[in-house]
Amino acid sequence: LGQARALERGCDAVKESARLKKLLAAVLQLGNKLNQGSGNEVQGFTLDSLVKLKDAKAFDNRTSVMHFLARLMARQHPDTLDLFSKGELKARIPEAAGVSSASVNSELSSLVGDLESARRVAEKSSSIDHQVVEARADAASDASSGGAESSEALA
Repeated sequence: LGQARALERGCDAVKESARLKKLLAAVLQLGNKLNQGSGNEVQGFTLDSLVKLKDAKAFDNRTSVMHFLARLMARQHPDTLDLFSKGELKARIPEAAGVSSASVNSELSSLVGDLESARRVAEKSSSIDHQVVEARADAASDASSGGAESSEALA
């Protein structure tokens, strides 16, 4: 489970990162400003759009949107650009980046096999429990009917 847990910790770090959320919100806001007037204000964007920021040109047609955004964030929210050195993502992202999908799939297959084995054991245990209850009921029934016959024989 180590590889899957490392991946989960990395995903949690990304989801919980306040700085990353602030940075992505700024990307969305800037994109909507650039498209203002087109009537196409959006609520989100794809990860592919982030890659395109380096190619899209800003207002002066020389600076990329990514560089403009970096300067803007450096002025208005300098801590936002420091995603890794503050520890928020530093430890968990590199660990998760080293995880291969093959190792997670292998761990998942192993878990599924273990779960199936546990299910079979539980079914056998339930069956044995049912047999024990029936045997006790039969024994109790035999004892009570045998006890009645003994009383009649004495009378």
